[in-house]
Amino acid sequence: LRAWLSADPRHVQALVKMAQLWDAMDCMKVLAEMFPAVAQPPRCSRWQWPYSPGKVAFVASLLVAVALLVLVAPGKPTTAGHSRQSELQELVYRTGVGEQSEVLLRDGSTLTLNTNSELRVHYDTHERAVYLAGGETYFNVAKNPDIPFVVYAGRGQVRALGTAFSVRLDGEAIEVLVDEGRVQVELISLEAPSAATSYPEVVAAAAKESITLREGGKVDYSNTLGGPDYLTRERLERALSWRSGKWVFSGETLSEVVGEVSRYTQERIEIVDPAIADLRIGGYFDIGKIDAFLAVLETGFGVSVTRVNGDLIQLSTLDPHVRAGQ
Repeated sequence: LRAWLSADPRHVQALVKMAQLWDAMDCMKVLAEMFPAVAQPPRCSRWQWPYSPGKVAFVASLLVAVALLVLVAPGKPTTAGHSRQSELQELVYRTGVGEQSEVLLRDGSTLTLNTNSELRVHYDTHERAVYLAGGETYFNVAKNPDIPFVVYAGRGQVRALGTAFSVRLDGEAIEVLVDEGRVQVELISLEAPSAATSYPEVVAAAAKESITLREGGKVDYSNTLGGPDYLTRERLERALSWRSGKWVFSGETLSEVVGEVSRYTQERIEIVDPAIADLRIGGYFDIGKIDAFLAVLETGFGVSVTRVNGDLIQLSTLDPHVRAGQ
């Protein structure tokens, strides 16, 4: 594809035009029905499919742009026995608010992207690098001792040591949680590369701090590396329950619960009554089903739910006993 695109500028125009035509004809849907065992889309959660009409042409255009970027980007010195083409393997994955998606990488590793997430995967002969620009991703890493797997997020890097783990980036705060095996978390002295940076050698500065986490380990960092915490298996499964499409709460405050639920909707949820901010919430909820969640707050926890102007949800006290602390 790269060779064909570089041969003539008209080839790029032809591919984009064809992608737009396929989108208008709903051709991808027909092909998927004809060849279900061959052309399977990335597995997404049952509650929202991320590919809305009109995105097929955009994705095709994005692939063209990535291919051209690979063609013109300055390459690293090649290693004997490896061509430059084999070193430059780079893709971008993202989900919108309320979407989840699973990606199978060419080395057998799998990535599960949670709501509103974006990352860039850059594979070469020296490193399998993932740059997390935002959101949360679960990594199940295929073992390859010769080519390390490293996730860059904020000012840190997470090096897999044969493992499964999640990394969540929220503003400048990063959380690393180990499900299986071990990871090494390092805080580096330079800002981690942005999505526009092509190669991981820009973060070759020595690490300032480092910690190794085993199964159940959890650590937070931004400008400094926090102390590790180890979760029980039950707490670990609750923290990763989003992978199975569930919110699982066990005594978190309403304020904490609202903060988590808000990540999955474009609607704003606001606690207007301070008396209920510390109300303890417990239960299992289907991710993305905001109306069902709000109904449980009303019927089970004495919370009044009011919709304002369509996109604002205000929470206040419904049951006077809640205000009295009963």
